[in-house]
Amino acid sequence: MSLNEPWLDRARACAYTRPALTALGTQLPADDGELDRLLGLAVAGREAAAFTHLLLGALGAGRSVTARHLPEGAALFPEPGVLAACALRLKGDVGTALVEAVRLGRMGNEREAVGLLLAGIWGQRQKPEPILSPGVIACARTLARDARGNIWAQQCLLALAELTGNESLFAVLRDLNGEGDPQMARELQAALAMAADLPVLECVPDKAGREISSGFTMRRAVARIGRNDPCPCGSGKKYKQCCLEKDQERLQHSSEVEGLTQEELEADLERHLTLRHIQDMRSYQLARLDPLKLSPHLHAPVITRLVRFEELDRVAEFFEAIGFRPELGAAWEESLFYAKQKGRRDMLRRLLAVGPPDKATEAHDFETKLLLEEDPGKQLALLDAETLQGLREESERGPLRFVDIAYALLDGAHAPLGILFTRGLLATASFFDAITLLETLQKARDRLELPPDDPAEDLLDRWFAEASKTDSSTSEKLSVAKQRLAEKSEEIRELRQSLELARVEMKNRQAPATPLPTAAAPPTPVLTPAPAAPAVEDRVLGDLRQKVDYLRNSLRERHAERNQLRRELEDTRATLAALQQNPPSSVGPTTSTTAGEPEDELLLEADSLGTQPVRVIHFPRRFPETLQGFPRQVAQAALVLLGRLAAGDPSAFTGTKRLRANRSILRQRLAGDYRLLFGLESDVLTVHDLIHRRDLERRIKTLT
Repeated sequence: MSLNEPWLDRARACAYTRPALTALGTQLPADDGELDRLLGLAVAGREAAAFTHLLLGALGAGRSVTARHLPEGAALFPEPGVLAACALRLKGDVGTALVEAVRLGRMGNEREAVGLLLAGIWGQRQKPEPILSPGVIACARTLARDARGNIWAQQCLLALAELTGNESLFAVLRDLNGEGDPQMARELQAALAMAADLPVLECVPDKAGREISSGFTMRRAVARIGRNDPCPCGSGKKYKQCCLEKDQERLQHSSEVEGLTQEELEADLERHLTLRHIQDMRSYQLARLDPLKLSPHLHAPVITRLVRFEELDRVAEFFEAIGFRPELGAAWEESLFYAKQKGRRDMLRRLLAVGPPDKATEAHDFETKLLLEEDPGKQLALLDAETLQGLREESERGPLRFVDIAYALLDGAHAPLGILFTRGLLATASFFDAITLLETLQKARDRLELPPDDPAEDLLDRWFAEASKTDSSTSEKLSVAKQRLAEKSEEIRELRQSLELARVEMKNRQAPATPLPTAAAPPTPVLTPAPAAPAVEDRVLGDLRQKVDYLRNSLRERHAERNQLRRELEDTRATLAALQQNPPSSVGPTTSTTAGEPEDELLLEADSLGTQPVRVIHFPRRFPETLQGFPRQVAQAALVLLGRLAAGDPSAFTGTKRLRANRSILRQRLAGDYRLLFGLESDVLTVHDLIHRRDLERRIKTLT
């Protein structure tokens, strides 16, 4: 046993109060190297309480602590305010450490946004000149798209854009959210900065209050007993004269499981877990679970949550410990998807090794083959061969093979090539593929810190107009929407040209004039004072700068308006097409039920889901192929229904039921004989599948 382990026990048991942490800080080892070692042990063991208490105690005592442990330790802080109070006091390159913490993906969208804002605040405080940490804008732009439904995260990112003045981040945020609220963003930035300027232990309560913890529903560790009731311990005394004081202390450590303290729950966490608890757990809590102690029906939900926190190493360890089972198929496939998206060749190999041979063979799509091949020359040969095969099959399968190539390039190390490849592919791709490919292309531009606007967007506008041609008797609303989009696109093109001309003129005026060499000439006497040219030049440059700012702001507004018009146009087109193919009663969910249907045995009674928030739709990669396998009116009705579900339309949830075998998955009827399977999180609607009702039981087995 290490001599340092008792220190972790002491830090873990320390009360989260100002006096207790102050006392802990005075007792810590005097050697900074030993303190650093203790912090490293706490981070390696995912000991959130020990790490936070040690760091707060050390900083409160004025100790010097580096940012070395911040990349993995940032996910262990109990709340963003504590992260702000500690991070900006650490020594070393705090900005880079925070960016790395965000890239690890273990913090969740809101905390990641706070981490990036703190990296920006730290950079602005550097002397003699403010700096912008490498990767902070790329991470912010990517996060803005991934967390587009999270208002808190968007406000943090808007505050970062205001702080740094970064035009590309402003553009992405405005495209996603419109103008936002800059005043609220500035107030948020000021609040985090103030947390770092106050004494570090000001973020900790002076004494234990009534709020024992946060992040989950608290359950009493002790049953409610009247003060004058007989004590339940059997002593025969009144409760107030016996165990009341001891139980009051126990209540201060209550957990989300009734009758257990936090320490008791941590000691035997796996035995008390439920699906609801898993949804509330942080990444470090999930990573410490023992898969062999978990109930088998919880394996898939835990793996799914670990994947969302990008804990891919732990996911591989889970599968290696419990093996592959058919009911884990969906979680295994999602793990493969994230391993490929993150370029984790090592994780991909481990996951393929634990899967059954037939599944592993199916999983070897082009993106998998390209990632597993380490030799750049052989990667190029694979790319050539796959593209040639796609050209040979183009008349049979359309551009589907090319779509796979585009995703493989955009997600991997060849993203610049993927951007060019995707631009060419958009002209022949289906509408659904075009939309999802453009989103993936935009994320690739974010990672590469390229300007967010891509010429492919103009191509997509023309594609919209072409794909939206329908019978004139039913498309008056559609024609109006098309005309508005065309006008807005033309405005954007004209503004771009004007902005570029203004920038060129301003650049030319700012450049110092270089006189041409001439022969020597006798001096000419000056008879009158020369005009004040510099003052005139300054006024001209000032006017040009104002013009550039005006054009830039106008371009931002037109971009946001065009994106909104695109969405309105496609909604109108899909609705009209669905109504043409089907009577209104068959588009969307069917609420009637047939008594005694076999599928009723697979489902729970309909939930009362109440008011639903707006969510972003997450489609599985192969969903376009799934849609193409159904009648056109069914595919259109599915997209219309998904739009209503994501918008929180209460009528779209009528008749929704949960799967009996996996309550996190919901089923909704569609166009009579078809079923939509999906899941709901706080800000994401995850589409699992669209199937015929006869395939429901078989599909449930693979999902649960």
